Amino acid sequence: MDGGWMRMGDLSKRAGLSRQTLSHYLLLGLIQEDRRTPSERCLFGPSVLDRLEAIATMKREGCTLREIRERLVSLA
Repeated sequence: MDGGWMRMGDLSKRAGLSRQTLSHYLLLGLIQEDRRTPSERCLFGPSVLDRLEAIATMKREGCTLREIRERLVSLA
């Protein structure tokens, strides 16, 4: 995609996560889409990969998804 934008499938491949996991993270507010295509598909910028790495690190540390969301909100 132009400008580094990734659709859900592209992000799934780059991050090594399933589309279902990414959709769940969207629903929980752990990640956010950056924009939408004219056909309403989610687009993600390159920075989401850093955020997914931070989520993976916190999961390895034993944090629950709720704790991760709270940490991410406090960092914003």
